[in-house]
Parts: sequence; structure tokens; C-alpha cells
Amino acid sequence: MLALLASACGPCAREPYVGSFTLLDRGSRFLIAAPHGEFDENTAQVVLEFCAKTRWDCLVAEGFRDEDVPINVNRPTEGIRLVDERATRRAARVYERYVERLQALSTGVTLYVEIHGHEFDDLKDTIEVATVGVSKQGATMLEGRLRQALNLHGLNELVVRTDVLHTIRFNATSARRSGSLSLMNPALHIELPHSVRAQLRPQLVAALVDSLDPIAKRLTTSRVATDAR
Repeated sequence: MLALLASACGPCAREPYVGSFTLLDRGSRFLIAAPHGEFDENTAQVVLEFCAKTRWDCLVAEGFRDEDVPINVNRPTEGIRLVDERATRRAARVYERYVERLQALSTGVTLYVEIHGHEFDDLKDTIEVATVGVSKQGATMLEGRLRQALNLHGLNELVVRTDVLHTIRFNATSARRSGSLSLMNPALHIELPHSVRAQLRPQLVAALVDSLDPIAKRLTTSRVATDAR
């Protein structure tokens, strides 16, 4: 299924600094992306498997980011940790290419979702969601919908926290200030724990399929996304 999806996705061209992009354009109102592809292990697969089961537009970037060349892709910087993040010419070049793909897909898009992954032991059972343009009502709806879908697919141990209702670690500060999240509103930056991506991916993808579509529709057709912070 993924091989067929990749072969039909449109441009999958190689880019400077090793990486490549995979695009799938369905003319959808909703766009999901994995900017760190294989570096955030299995996030490319999560997005591609999600896209095989939905009609969303999809964008996956792979091969740009590693320990030696930690290009952030979704912003014009590089660095593994936020404290080490710095603007570089090569990062700006890759980000420019990413934005070109994003803009090619985003005509008419009303919600942008990024999928990322973390490996912190103290958050091993936690999904964190940083938001752009989501109200308290919207965040409550989002947490409830995602929690319900996770329970339905046997992922009862997972906790869901948004930045609107909780203090979270992954606030996507740089991407909101000068990256992809500064270009899209409303938008979600979802951080998934490693153990679930590695060991329970089918259940995770099924939960995302069941929850993200109704979440996207509610965020873009009611007042739950109108009081942007």
C-alpha cells in the first residue's frame, strides 16, 4: 500500500543536503506533514499510513536531518536541542524548499497538522499538542476526541495534553515564530512518544484516522478556533 502511495504521490525529488520530499495532493481542506521523516522514527510511516486511509493532503520530508547535520526543515534553522538552534544558509535553503511544497499543497487548506516524535522517558505515555489559533473550547474538544479514539483502539494508557489547557514541553516555539506554523492558522504540532510509534503504530494510526477528521472539521467550521492566542 505504501509503495503504491509513494509512486502516485507526485514529486518525490531529491533535494540539496541528501533529503527528499513526498507529496500527495487530493485537493483536501486538510494537510498533514512529517517534517522530520525518519529522524523522528516512524513519523513518515505514520503520515503515509494515515494518508492511505484518508483523503487528506500529505507532505513527508526525509533525509535532511541527522545528528551531524540537524536541519530542522520546518524552519530555517538547525540544531537537535532548542538551546543549540541556529540559523544557517543550508537550513534556509531546505526550509525554502519545504515551504514551496507546503504552498503547492495548501491552496484551500483550512487546517495544517505536523506529526513529530519524542523519546523522553518522563513523557513515554504522553501525546503533546502545540496549537496555533485554537481556543480553550477547541482544545477541550481536541483532547476529548483524541482520548476517545485512543481508548477505542486499546491505547488507554496514553495521556493527551494541549498547550492551551496544560503546561507542555514541546511548544514548537521556533516553528511558530519563524517556521511553518507561522504560515498556517489553525495548526497543530503533535508530538508522539517513541514506544507507541515503534510498537503500536497500527493502533496509533487507526486512532488518528478516527479522531483527526472530526477534529479538523470542528476546528474549521465553528468558533472553537476563532480566538487565536
